[in-house]
Amino acid sequence: MLLKTYITVTLFLAGAPQALARRAEAKRAEDEGLATLEWVALVIVAVGLAAAAGTAIKVVLDRKISQIP
Repeated sequence: MLLKTYITVTLFLAGAPQALARRAEAKRAEDEGLATLEWVALVIVAVGLAAAAGTAIKVVLDRKISQIP
């Protein structure tokens, strides 16, 4: 009984580092995909804000130009 428990624990501990390495690699791959999506979302927001700011500046400049006698 003690020998069986020893063998089971030894085999478990021998496989644990490999299992942890596989989990870490899967997590890393998942995080890379999410990071890419976050960057894409940030770029979309930045382009939207730039477009809105450009439109607002154009409106203000057009008003100021129309006020010149």
